[in-house]
Amino acid sequence: MEIQSIEESFGVVGKSYHKGLIVFGLLLGFFVFGWGGYYLGTHHLVSQSQTSSEKTTIAVVSPMIDQEDSDSLCGIDKVRLSKPTIYGDKQYFIYTRNSMNVVFPSGNKNYLESGMFVIQNDETANCRKLIEVFDESAAKNNIYEMYSSDNSLYVMAVDQFGAGSGEGNAKILKSDDDGATWEVKYCFYYSPEEKLTIKDIISDAHSKVKLLSLDNPYCRDFILGLEGGNLK
Repeated sequence: MEIQSIEESFGVVGKSYHKGLIVFGLLLGFFVFGWGGYYLGTHHLVSQSQTSSEKTTIAVVSPMIDQEDSDSLCGIDKVRLSKPTIYGDKQYFIYTRNSMNVVFPSGNKNYLESGMFVIQNDETANCRKLIEVFDESAAKNNIYEMYSSDNSLYVMAVDQFGAGSGEGNAKILKSDDDGATWEVKYCFYYSPEEKLTIKDIISDAHSKVKLLSLDNPYCRDFILGLEGGNLK
């Protein structure tokens, strides 16, 4: 009887021990795998949050203003601008309008004026309009060229009342006060084939071209805009 009792006792103990191992194993497995799952899940959420944050940051550092400004300079669409004429630390930009002589890409805006502005020391925030040419008729004047000499500024504006592409009635305007006021100095029929510049005209105007009277309506078929100088 004692032997059987002892065996039964060991059997109970063994069963208890076996159950303990099972419970311990379950707890250990839950702890290991549960903690691992929690860690992996948390890490995934953190990574996802960082990715979202990075995407938001990229969107913020790409402002629309920069993209819009890339198509213009000093508020003028770049499609209208000539290459700058440089004198010292100043860059003079001419901008044009739509006309029979100046054709813009299809679908572009219908611009109403031509003009010129200046930038000093590459500081685009300090650009200044010097002249702005509108029309009283269908002349659609465009500034073709500018020139500077002896502290005077000159521009040549040409209307579209010509016999061919680029031809028209030209007006050379002069300013002695850095664009504050302008006066018409010369007026003549302009043809690109003659390749005459402002410098050619003002240096020997009478021998180069047939000048028109300044009272001729074609010599006054424009008005100056609100920005830029006044007409004397």
